[in-house]
Amino acid sequence: MASWLRCASLALLSITGASLHAGVYKWVDEQGKVHYGDRPESAQSQQLQIQSAPPPDPDAVERMERSQRMLNEYSDDQAEQKKKREAREQEEARRKANCELARKRLDDYEHASTLYVTDPNGERRYMNEDEQKKALDISRAEVKKWCDT
Repeated sequence: MASWLRCASLALLSITGASLHAGVYKWVDEQGKVHYGDRPESAQSQQLQIQSAPPPDPDAVERMERSQRMLNEYSDDQAEQKKKREAREQEEARRKANCELARKRLDDYEHASTLYVTDPNGERRYMNEDEQKKALDISRAEVKKWCDT
């Protein structure tokens, strides 16, 4: 594909160069309007001296392809960075929500006179002192896990 693009570019440049070798004329009509053309239209037509296009640069296509690859890599890097940033933001939001939940639970446990669990039948079973201490320790560990970064 690169060779096809290179050939097409060279062909286009050679066609453009050939058309510049034809004469370019300038003249002013009776109404004072300026015209340009490839043939003299009147005796007052002036042939303009136009420099021909520089020869085609065979490395130009390669440079363009290299530039495009670099732009694509940059774009890919930007997309990857955005994806990572969004993942970090989601993780941060998750940690914040879990921290708030853990702090609320710890506050509830610390200010409750008694703690209970609900059994599979929906009945409350009150925790003994050791179970309450263990529940508080677990709750404090959850606060540390989610809130201390």
